[in-house]
Amino acid sequence: MGHNDPVTSLTVLSNSRLVSGSRDNTIKIWDMTSYQCVTTLAGHNGWVTSLTIFNDRIISGSIDQTIKIWDVKSYQCVATLKGHTSSIESLTKLDDGRLVSGSWDKTIKIWAF
Repeated sequence: MGHNDPVTSLTVLSNSRLVSGSRDNTIKIWDMTSYQCVTTLAGHNGWVTSLTIFNDRIISGSIDQTIKIWDVKSYQCVATLKGHTSSIESLTKLDDGRLVSGSWDKTIKIWAF
């Protein structure tokens, strides 16, 4: 089963796994060999707007102004980062291991965890 609303972001987890974020507030992990959804991650209170992979974590940004960190083995949310005052629109990681987020609040934040 696919998302219930438009897909807004994609990232590759591994050679056989794809991660999608949607306006239905969820993240889905897909097995690219069987083309089946492995699991659905729910926790955001708004559209998922951005995704990135950070070591063994999926990082998601949302219009709910939060960044969630998901463990790729347990599929559980292990942390929520707050600090933006508007929608998170982009995420990337720096070579030194920090996370960078961009928001509609016209700021860029650098996170170390």
